[in-house]
Amino acid sequence: MRFLHTADWHVGKTLAGRSRLVEQEQVSTEIVDIAKRERIDCVLLAGDIFDSPAPSVDAQRVVCDTLAEIAGAGMAAVMVGGNHDYRRLSALRKLAGRLDIFIRPSPRESDEGGVMTYCESQSHAADALQVLQGGKRLIGVITHVQALADQMPARIEIQRTLSGSRVKYCSG
Repeated sequence: MRFLHTADWHVGKTLAGRSRLVEQEQVSTEIVDIAKRERIDCVLLAGDIFDSPAPSVDAQRVVCDTLAEIAGAGMAAVMVGGNHDYRRLSALRKLAGRLDIFIRPSPRESDEGGVMTYCESQSHAADALQVLQGGKRLIGVITHVQALADQMPARIEIQRTLSGSRVKYCSG
């Protein structure tokens, strides 16, 4: 099975008071084109599909049109909501499921084997993650905070290069 993993679309986001919907439509078209060209079976949309818990009609149209293109091309889609998406995605679950678009409105909580969110401080987060790792549990951390990543005894880093990206395993 071939997947195309996308994340953090933030459709509806403005930058310096300027709408980015035209750019977001272009990116959405490119995602669908890549998925078709690469014969993808399932497109993953991981978190923060919208930039607001109450996205504009135009932002919703961009996402719905993209999902319609994906479904129309015979591909499935899986959407996992982020902190902006919960209510909006919950409302779409039943309809979307009939189109092979599967929605989990929010990530699983840590007691369900899912996401743990720590907002108190980096040191609290690092301590909690090291306790979990010590329990022989496989855990994953996605962070843009380098200081937190540096405290993890083993990690996979994705680094940008001129030709795309490369994966690097770091330990100790």
